[in-house]
Amino acid sequence: MVPVPSVHAFKLDQRGLARVFGELEAQVMEAIWELGEPTVQDVCDRLGEGYHYKTVMTVMNRLVDKHILDRRRASRAFCYLPRESRDVFLGRISRHVVE
Repeated sequence: MVPVPSVHAFKLDQRGLARVFGELEAQVMEAIWELGEPTVQDVCDRLGEGYHYKTVMTVMNRLVDKHILDRRRASRAFCYLPRESRDVFLGRISRHVVE
């Protein structure tokens, strides 16, 4: 059985997705939701200059380990896709915070 993705902290002093993710995780997730099923290079391109490929790859793989993303091989690269849409994720987090 695959664990349900979970978030263990809600940071009131942050804005947007950074309230539940780290700052770079939040930026990566926004890029993935926007792009659909990107590779690491696609996300790096979306984020712009100043983001190292290996750092972004590490963050994306940690999101796989946290069961937020799924990863599948596509030719020589991996594609990453969110387990939940942005709306479903935010709805679940909102319910969790209210509880």
